[in-house]
Amino acid sequence: MSRYGELEVTITSAKDLKNVNWRHGPLRPYVVVWVDPARKLTTRVDEEGDAFPQWDQTLIVPLNAPPSDSTLYFDVVHAGAKDDVKPLIGSVRLPLRDVLDDPRGG
Repeated sequence: MSRYGELEVTITSAKDLKNVNWRHGPLRPYVVVWVDPARKLTTRVDEEGDAFPQWDQTLIVPLNAPPSDSTLYFDVVHAGAKDDVKPLIGSVRLPLRDVLDDPRGG
């Protein structure tokens, strides 16, 4: 466990994703999650969901700073992109102080 604890994040699904791979076929999306860019975690690739993927995966994200000073990042990425395809489908950042009941530690 890291000094500031861990955050349990469950990635369930997405809907209506833009198909960045439209020239070559369906999407093969996965999610990259991190607080510390040196410690990124990923879901499995959804090979069948295309623009409506389902992962139903829980990731344990280590915190490298107090939650009140931390931001959780999510990138949805297309796996195996061809050279002419930008693999990033979308991203979001979530300051933890905006969602935790007690951002000082719980």
